[in-house]
Amino acid sequence: MRESGQPGRRRSGSAGRAVLGAVLGSLVGLPTGFLAYMVVRDLLLPTSLWSSDLPLWGVMGGVALAAAALGAAQGARPTRLGHALARGLGGFLGAAVLGGLGIGVLALVIGDLAGVSQREGAFAMGVAFTLVPLGGLACGLVGAVWLARRAWRRW
Repeated sequence: MRESGQPGRRRSGSAGRAVLGAVLGSLVGLPTGFLAYMVVRDLLLPTSLWSSDLPLWGVMGGVALAAAALGAAQGARPTRLGHALARGLGGFLGAAVLGGLGIGVLALVIGDLAGVSQREGAFAMGVAFTLVPLGGLACGLVGAVWLARRAWRRW
């Protein structure tokens, strides 16, 4: 059953959506927590604690729990902003993968037309570590903004 996008009508949440939001939030929170740990490790931790697992799991667990709580709150009581952010995140992931693949294939085709051998290490490394991530990031940002704006307007 599709809910109408009439202004003034409130979207309803449920316990099932809260559980789903908590699961999805924790899945997003784990890699985000790892990135947070890398920043904390380099900026705050002494080098003697770098080999310890306790700070790693503490930071990752804290971020994952916070993301799970936010996901559960969004599932229980959906908001316009939360809906737009969720759609934008999905748009970022999909557009980044497709954009990175497309840019990589385009770079390889242009390189082949220009007569660059695919076995040349510099060309392959440049495509793999420069063009593909930058193309994926750019396409991901465009996809995220487009889907988030669309979700915001259709709420």
